[in-house]
Amino acid sequence: QFGATKYRLMQAKAVTRGNVSTISVPLTLRLYEKEQLRLDFYTKVGMRFQSLSSPTTQEVKDSLDNSTAFVFEGGLLVTVKLSEKLNFQSGVTFPVAFQTSPSAIFENIYPGMLHAGFNYKTSEKSTLFAKSLVGGGLGGNGDTQKLGWSLQGGMRFNFGKKSTPSFVEPTF
Repeated sequence: QFGATKYRLMQAKAVTRGNVSTISVPLTLRLYEKEQLRLDFYTKVGMRFQSLSSPTTQEVKDSLDNSTAFVFEGGLLVTVKLSEKLNFQSGVTFPVAFQTSPSAIFENIYPGMLHAGFNYKTSEKSTLFAKSLVGGGLGGNGDTQKLGWSLQGGMRFNFGKKSTPSFVEPTF
C-alpha cells in the first residue's frame, strides 16, 4: 500500500505532508458460515515506512525525515451475501502501530475501527468495491485524542486460476 497523507505522526509530532508505504500480510480465518452470513477472524502484520514530503521549516526542526513502524491489526468481520454478486461487509478491528525507528514509541493505539463496505463481483476474476472505516484513537504515545477515517473504492483482480473471493480486505 502507498499513500500521500495530510496528517501523520512522526516522533509523536504532527506532520502535515508526507508519504506512507506499508508492506503487510493479511490473514482471515472463517469462524462461522451459514447461508448468507459469514464471520471471519481477521489479522494483519507488517511494516510501515513514512517520510516527509516538502517539509516546512517547523517540521524539519520538530521531526526527523522518516520513520519505520511495526503494525498489527486484529478483529472480527461479518460478510452478508445480498445476492449472487453483491456482498455487504462490516466489522471491527483493533490496529496498533509501534514505531521502531528512529526511536521506539507506541505511535497509534486505536480502541476500535468500525468498517463497512460493499463489493460487487463483476466477473469470475474481478470485484468492484467501496469501503469505509472510522474510529477514535490515541496518537503520539497517547498524549491526544484522534479520529481516524477513510473512504476507498476500487477494483480487485485475481490473476490466478481460481475465481475472485467475495472477501475484501478491510484496512487501508
